[in-house]
Amino acid sequence: MKNNTLRYWLLAGVISTGYVWTSQAQPGNETLAQRIEAAHARHLEQIERLTVVAEMEGGMVPDMQTTSRYVKVEEDGRAVLRAVEQDDRDAMNLAGIHDGTLPEMVRHAKSIRADRLDGRAVFVVEIDDAEFLESLDDLHIEDDLDEDELLPKHATIWLDTSDYTPHQLAFVQRNPQGDELTFEIKLSDYQVHRGLPIAHRMEIAIQGLDQMITPDELAQARQQMAQMEEQLAMLPAEQRAMIQQQLAPQLEQLEQMMTSGGATMHVRVVDVQVE
Repeated sequence: MKNNTLRYWLLAGVISTGYVWTSQAQPGNETLAQRIEAAHARHLEQIERLTVVAEMEGGMVPDMQTTSRYVKVEEDGRAVLRAVEQDDRDAMNLAGIHDGTLPEMVRHAKSIRADRLDGRAVFVVEIDDAEFLESLDDLHIEDDLDEDELLPKHATIWLDTSDYTPHQLAFVQRNPQGDELTFEIKLSDYQVHRGLPIAHRMEIAIQGLDQMITPDELAQARQQMAQMEEQLAMLPAEQRAMIQQQLAPQLEQLEQMMTSGGATMHVRVVDVQVE
C-alpha cells in the first residue's frame, strides 16, 4: 500500500457572521451566500496577517505540529485570506473558508433546511453538484491506494442559525469503481481573535478506507505488522518499550482501519497570532 498525504481541508475553521437570525424562515441560497460574504469582510477588518499553530493526533501519521500563515488580499472587491506558507501535511487549511469557496458552495447547494445538531439550531446545506465540487481544488483528492482519482460526490455543511459558524461538515469522494470515502469534520471550542472566530478543536473521521485497499494489500499489511512485532521482541526491553510507545497510536489506527475501514484524528489549535 502506497502512503499518500490526504489533504484535510477544513472549510469551517473560521466562519461566524455575528448576525442573529430572528425570522422563522430559512434563507435562500443567494441570501445566505451574501450574508457569509458580508461576515467575511467583518471578520477580516482588523486582520492583515494570520498565523495558526495546530497539533494533530491520531490518523495514519505520527503526532505532529503544523504552522500555517495567511495574508489578507483584495480580490474582486472583497477581502480574502490566502496561504503564504503551509505544510504539505497541514490539517489547518483556513484560507479556503475566506477565499470565496463557502459562499459559492452555498450558491450551488441543492437544498438548505433547518434542523438541529447536538441541541443547536442549524441550517443544513447540501451540495451534490459533482462538476462544481470537482472544480474546487481543495475538494479534489488524488489517492494512490488504487491508482485512481477520488472525485467529489457530495458535501454537507451544518451552520449555526444564530451566527453561521459551522459545527460539522461531511464530504463524500468516489472512485471510478463506485467505492466511496467519507470525511466527517466536527468543530468546537470557537474562540474569537481580533474579530475572527476560529475553532480550536476539530475531530476528523474517515470512513471507507477498506474499500480502497485490495485483499492482497490488506494481507501484506498484516504480515508487515507481524514481522515488526517479531523484530521488536528481539530488542532490549527498554528500547522495545520506547518504540512501542511511539508507534502505539499509528498501530491502533492501522488496526482500526483494517477492521472497521475507518480512522480518526484530532486537531487542536495551540497558538494564533494576528497582525
